[in-house]
Amino acid sequence: MPADIWEPQLRYFVRSSRVVALDPRSQGASQRTSDGNYTDRRAQDIHELIAHLKAPRVVLVGWSMGVPDALQLVEQYGTQDIAGLVLVDNFVQIPQTSQLAAFMDTLLYHLLRDRPVFTAMFVRGMYRTPQDSAYLGRITRTSLSTPTTTAFTLLASTFATGRRDWRPALDKVDRPLLFVGSALMRETADTIRAHVHDAQVEIFENAGHALFVDEPDHFNQVLEDFLRRLR
Repeated sequence: MPADIWEPQLRYFVRSSRVVALDPRSQGASQRTSDGNYTDRRAQDIHELIAHLKAPRVVLVGWSMGVPDALQLVEQYGTQDIAGLVLVDNFVQIPQTSQLAAFMDTLLYHLLRDRPVFTAMFVRGMYRTPQDSAYLGRITRTSLSTPTTTAFTLLASTFATGRRDWRPALDKVDRPLLFVGSALMRETADTIRAHVHDAQVEIFENAGHALFVDEPDHFNQVLEDFLRRLR
């Protein structure tokens, strides 16, 4: 997904903060590369970007695949880079024999079998509120601009067997943490509470995966309140 999917947040938070939207390697407007399309390298990219920005109090927000990327940053570098962490709508554990693990494997199969159909369906399914067809088409086209083999590599490196448990990284989080999830993420919310002392959890009952687009005002207020705690 492109970084500008966060447009409602970019417009809102630029009024009070320095806001940087990252297109991870091989996504959005970033260069397509055959190398480094895996979680550890993407975490290193975030670490290097923060160092390049010379920003002293970074609040890192990761959505979807950005959740394991952010947790991998903590796993590799600790919390030295960040003042706070915001994780948005993804799992932090996928048991190997669960239905969810089987779903992830099926997802990879359909991505390879018919990428355009799969992507269009996935994009439509990210929202619970009606979205303009031109907007959905733009998001779909941008997603498809990542080569299929690269998209498969990205997803497989994130959700493949052996890389489906990020709870050890949660145990290293010693900064304020906010988890925002859709109604499907209640179990994940409980896991985060169990591993991160004083974690703040917000469940958006009527929103989809792109909950910050479905309910931008609600999301912005939750994030703004979290940022205020850090000041």
